[in-house]
Amino acid sequence: MNTDELARKGEDLYKAKFKADLEKTDSGRYAAIDVHSGECFVADSPEEATRLGAQKHPDGFFHLVRIGHEGVYRLGSFFSSHGDYAVLQG
Repeated sequence: MNTDELARKGEDLYKAKFKADLEKTDSGRYAAIDVHSGECFVADSPEEATRLGAQKHPDGFFHLVRIGHEGVYRLGSFFSSHGDYAVLQG
């Protein structure tokens, strides 16, 4: 399974099985979805959600979701009038 297929399958599982309930109860937290087992592991950080999943499924392939958000991380960049450049992540 390539990365595009993994992301597509993980997103499909999230939307079909978990999104409605998790957005009511766990907005802002992270969900790691094992695309093989279909199980979801929720925690306060992406690392912890993935660690929980890997404890149960050491060979799992996980799709990471920030519950209630469009992406796991927000990434942007800017240029200043002084020629400075920065990448912002949060």
